[in-house]
Amino acid sequence: MLGAVIRLNDSLNDASPDAAPDLALRAIAVASEGGDAVHAVEAAARTLRVTAAITAESTTAVAHTKASINVLTWVPLALATWLIARDERARAFFVSTAGIACLLIGVSLHWVGRRWVQRLAVSAARVNSDVPDFVDVVSVYLRSGQPPALAFLHASDTAPGTVGVAARAVAERIHNGERFVDVLTSSRSEFGLHAQPMIDALIDTERDGLAPRELFDRLATDAHAQRRRDADMRIRALPVRLTLPLVGCILPAYVLLAVVPLLASQLSSVNLDLP
Repeated sequence: MLGAVIRLNDSLNDASPDAAPDLALRAIAVASEGGDAVHAVEAAARTLRVTAAITAESTTAVAHTKASINVLTWVPLALATWLIARDERARAFFVSTAGIACLLIGVSLHWVGRRWVQRLAVSAARVNSDVPDFVDVVSVYLRSGQPPALAFLHASDTAPGTVGVAARAVAERIHNGERFVDVLTSSRSEFGLHAQPMIDALIDTERDGLAPRELFDRLATDAHAQRRRDADMRIRALPVRLTLPLVGCILPAYVLLAVVPLLASQLSSVNLDLP
């Protein structure tokens, strides 16, 4: 059993930083090293719950726009099919140069609009968990009785994103003989704005001897709350952003695929009495 745990821990810690395991796997690795397994599982579960909630809210926010796009996609197709089936002038328009141009431009605008909407939805649902996850892992290591500097070094091994890159750069300088506090102080700008409370906490615990466990538990709560606030801001702004592809791509495509062919097919039947 011990050999299996060691192999599991080695395989997780040997993962490439570019494809770092998520917090759940890192929590298992920390627990296998003697960390607080209950706290590790709770931290992973909290991250999974928040991620699922943000994804669900983003899907709900974009559902109305996707429904509108589906309507504006199928209505012109149905109208064009009806015109081609019953009107010879419509068939002649669709095989003309103008008709082919309207068809190609309309389909292209639809494709661009759908891709635009999909990209906005994915961006709104993306959860930036680098800082909260790093704080959680440090907190789990602290609960196992390790000092803050060693907890930071262990957490940096598999930390993803820009926080992981900055943490591994700090770890390398520490391994070269520099002091932990000095390296953190000189490198704090590389961690980003949201990571500054964590850097301050690490420096304070090393310099002033503050109790790290309670401090990092509070930091983890604040980091998760900040992540949630950031996600809520993106989701609230999503309906406004979705109007751009709707107005700029989908509606013009509707005009090109439905309105223009209808007008063009009926134009020749309109007789004007000139004086």
